Amino acid sequence: MKRLLFFLLSVIVVINGYSQVAVDSILYRFVYDAQLKEVKDQVQLRPDEHCLEIGCHGVSKYYSRWKAKRKEIVDSINAIGGSYTDIIRENQSQGAESSSFIYEIIKNYPKNGEQTINLFSIQNLQYTEKAGMEWIVEEGDTIIMNHPCSKASTDYHGRIWTAWYALDIPIADGPWKLCGLPGLILHASDTNGEYIFNCIGIEQVDKTPMTMYNKRITKIEAKKAHKTIEAMENDPIGYMNMTGKKVKMTIMDKNGRVISDMPKIDNRVFIETYH
Repeated sequence: MKRLLFFLLSVIVVINGYSQVAVDSILYRFVYDAQLKEVKDQVQLRPDEHCLEIGCHGVSKYYSRWKAKRKEIVDSINAIGGSYTDIIRENQSQGAESSSFIYEIIKNYPKNGEQTINLFSIQNLQYTEKAGMEWIVEEGDTIIMNHPCSKASTDYHGRIWTAWYALDIPIADGPWKLCGLPGLILHASDTNGEYIFNCIGIEQVDKTPMTMYNKRITKIEAKKAHKTIEAMENDPIGYMNMTGKKVKMTIMDKNGRVISDMPKIDNRVFIETYH
């Protein structure tokens, strides 16, 4: 049932459509195997493939490659006036995996030391905040992808993170919002074991445009954005009805029986909290 609800939420997001604008040119792309917890009683973490793009002028972008692929399909089908059924068919044809990761993070944009956050849900929300966090350098070392790595930790927005960063890759960036160490973060995880990011590949890119989605974006303050996201994702149908977008759906289980009540996802796990 929970997987069905996440699917329904993705249907709503698809309807929104997407557009993008160039913010820099890409020099490098670091690929991360991401393992994410969606709901509290989830036994296995959900896999995803994320990318960190490093730009020529200091801008970086972090996003789900799986979600980006689906966005491209949405745009291409919408451009020719296709239907939602066409989108589903094309997703299946191209093997485009679904993703519950709603973040697109543009660091050092609109100016150095700041980051622009796009959150893709029923509504597309955007806010700007100061980038970075305070790190504590810890004892320990390891090797990741043949790069010697040092250890650091931080307490950030409700989670304690441990990061392994490579001093021989002098890029002060990393997965998700994590950044600010004197080397690229190749591995990061929180103490609850609910979010794990592990770098698995490095791609050199020949100055391909780095883009940011900017269509139908509601600009909002950070704390309010996350409170709104919690309301949207815990009860997507209820949220739409509350905002005047009445939704009536006939939902069936795997045996073809009609499900009369749409339960809330009130045990949803979020990567950060704002107080």
